[in-house]
Amino acid sequence: MTIRVLLADEQDLVRAGFRMLIDSESDRTVVAEASDGAEAVHLAREIRAGPAARPDSLNPAASG
Repeated sequence: MTIRVLLADEQDLVRAGFRMLIDSESDRTVVAEASDGAEAVHLAREIRAGPAARPDSLNPAASG
């Protein structure tokens, strides 16, 4: 079973680093990336993502 991950962070470099770590595991794959909270919510609904862990600083109204 593959764990599907949606990455969300305002910094491209941070997302790229997490993508490398996640993609290095055979049972995990990044299915989408978002640069802010609103985009993350939209993508999660679009790809029908499962459970999520969301830091308080990443809310839909966040500017990035």
